[in-house]
Amino acid sequence: MEFDNAVWYSLDSAAEWAALTPGDGIVHLGSEHQPFMVTMMHELRCLDIVRGSLAVQIGERRMELTQHCTNYLRQMVLCRGDTFLDPYQYPSKIRPVEMNVPRRCWDWEAVYKAVESNQNGHKAWMADRNVTDAVAY
Repeated sequence: MEFDNAVWYSLDSAAEWAALTPGDGIVHLGSEHQPFMVTMMHELRCLDIVRGSLAVQIGERRMELTQHCTNYLRQMVLCRGDTFLDPYQYPSKIRPVEMNVPRRCWDWEAVYKAVESNQNGHKAWMADRNVTDAVAY
């Protein structure tokens, strides 16, 4: 995958960001279907929360949640220390490293498929028990 500054996912594209975390990334495990959030989805949701905070006036920001997300994302970045060299974008004819070298990424589509499968299974589990309202997340 080559990274670029795409036109997608701008500060004012709430729908695009929301689509990254179907069902808020919540999966349900165990016999009692206890809720958990997949880490990748938690990170994406936090990016969306920080994005939303930047897109509104200071007085309208949800600071406690934004602070949680900023701290969570900081910890996740440190946890996954990536030593890949990113090109420093400034005007120069000197190219000490190849720019836009493709990176190998984990298969995030497999994560989405597993989350969707779990969420569909949870909906069926709730329907079997005539549960119409889940715990608010």
